[in-house]
Amino acid sequence: MATKITIEFDDAKTIAKNHGLTPGGSAQKFFTNELLRVSDKYTPMEVGVLKNSATIALDGTFIQYNTPYARYHWYGKLMVDQNTGSSYAPKDTQKVLTTKDMTYYEPGSSVPSPLRGSYWVQRAYNDNKDTLLDSLEKFINGND
Repeated sequence: MATKITIEFDDAKTIAKNHGLTPGGSAQKFFTNELLRVSDKYTPMEVGVLKNSATIALDGTFIQYNTPYARYHWYGKLMVDQNTGSSYAPKDTQKVLTTKDMTYYEPGSSVPSPLRGSYWVQRAYNDNKDTLLDSLEKFINGND
């Protein structure tokens, strides 16, 4: 006597959506929030304006730093007044990019920071990838 069993599965897109694995889904938003959290100690900081300006897109697909100088710090290269060569320049003076890396310090200290500096989100991800992915897996499996 033969037994016939039929199992029906949702398609891959439906399964991904049901588990929050699509862009803008709950897993995406969770991951981006975790990445922002671990990036905190990597973000250049004097008094915290840049660090505290971070926002996450409503769909959770990116982090944005909302200060006029965020891009400057992202690349971490010194910019100087094209006439004087000084990093201090009058307002509205056009600065030029140099090849000199900027040095970042711990807030309120003269000690260089081993973590704070350019490309902070990328470096935070690279340094914390396993922990971030473990957290994401637990979130997806409902064990957060």
